[in-house]
Amino acid sequence: MALTFTSLSITGLLLYLVRHNKTTTSIHVVFGLLFLAFAIFHIINNWSSLASYTKSKSAGSFQKEFILSFAVVAIFLAGTWLNIPPFGEIEPLGDTIRSMGGGERKREARVMFLEIEGKPKNGVEASIIIQKDRKATLPVMAIWVEDSTHTFVENLFVPAKTMAVEKGEEDIQEAIREGEVEVRELDASLLPTWKSKAKDQHTTYDEYTPDDDFILKTKISVTGVYSIFIEVKAGDTTELYEASIDLSKEKVFSFKSKEGSILTRAIVELR
Repeated sequence: MALTFTSLSITGLLLYLVRHNKTTTSIHVVFGLLFLAFAIFHIINNWSSLASYTKSKSAGSFQKEFILSFAVVAIFLAGTWLNIPPFGEIEPLGDTIRSMGGGERKREARVMFLEIEGKPKNGVEASIIIQKDRKATLPVMAIWVEDSTHTFVENLFVPAKTMAVEKGEEDIQEAIREGEVEVRELDASLLPTWKSKAKDQHTTYDEYTPDDDFILKTKISVTGVYSIFIEVKAGDTTELYEASIDLSKEKVFSFKSKEGSILTRAIVELR
């Protein structure tokens, strides 16, 4: 019990202070089950002694040590369950420590953008910069062009695949890095606005939508006044972003959305 308790303590501190690692989690869970087995054996093997520690034979009442231990456990359990300070602040503090330490990827690392080449061959060269909220994971995205009458013109980005993880997976980023994701063919119903608008639903990108920030290098055939739309789904949230393009005014345009919780920054630069 002492050895398994030591292993649980070490892995518990690692899980609290550094970013979750699958191996550390597995060791913690396995040794937790082993500790439980040893504890059950210990209770059965020492039942008479434990009973005497719990209740006084002479007085017939519970020992004060047992009452105190029970009260401490009850207070900690209730405080954590009800999220009462300071108990409710312990878990968020761990998140803060992990983000400040060497475990979790720092925000600066996301300055590096993945570059994607679009399939359109003719038209004005364009760079579409997509930066998403890091809490929005496993996005599914489509980018297309509509003319001034909001008639569909062409697709700029449509992924051929999507990613999914098992329900209940807590650390999606870790699952992605370790390849524990299920890759599926794109289901157009995930992007209802694009599905209803697009006359051409052929994919333009052979992989899934990048989970990190990216730059789409493409060409746009339409000129003058038109709109570029981005529809993106992350989790149970689906949002629509629009950039109204007028080449007679400028060459850099921002995408706007009523919600704007998935993408933190989206711009298009025309050359």
